[in-house]
Amino acid sequence: MRQFLIVGLGNIGDEFASTRHNLGFRVVDLLAKKYDATFFESTLALYANISFGDKSLCLLKPTTFVNGSGESIKFWLNKTNLTPGELLVIVDDKDLPLGKIRLRAKGGDGRHNGLKSISMALGTDNYSRLRFGIGRNFEAGGQKDFVLGEWSKEENSILNERLSTAVAAIESYVDVGIEKTMTKYN
Repeated sequence: MRQFLIVGLGNIGDEFASTRHNLGFRVVDLLAKKYDATFFESTLALYANISFGDKSLCLLKPTTFVNGSGESIKFWLNKTNLTPGELLVIVDDKDLPLGKIRLRAKGGDGRHNGLKSISMALGTDNYSRLRFGIGRNFEAGGQKDFVLGEWSKEENSILNERLSTAVAAIESYVDVGIEKTMTKYN
């Protein structure tokens, strides 16, 4: 059975649950719900296991906060005997329009501290990521408040429709690989 580590980035705690920075958590929560999986507390993360076909997925929500995600992901790659080539990270992206998704097989951190933490911990940026646009509706110097702010009702209506697209893209990534998935969803 082929295995993957699917990681949604976010910050742990009720005060962050509805923030833009927790979009990665929201995506893996929806994926877990689709397969009736439950998250359990463990070392440096909440995790759930799902399988479909001949694939096994470990869904992960690091408890190290976004900016420390690398520590958790490195631990879980070792624990599951997986490599960065079997890792997909779901991350919010302020440089993409709200609801736009973009998959990449590897790449830079795009000034995202979570991706920077992961690349530093793993010693490589050669891992797949699904960037999910949150828009750039903030003035100069307002980035932190924006990403840690809650979604508006209008944003939530767009978001709810696009979350299922992100889940379908993850299923495609696991089923047919990053290249075909990028062609279909980018």
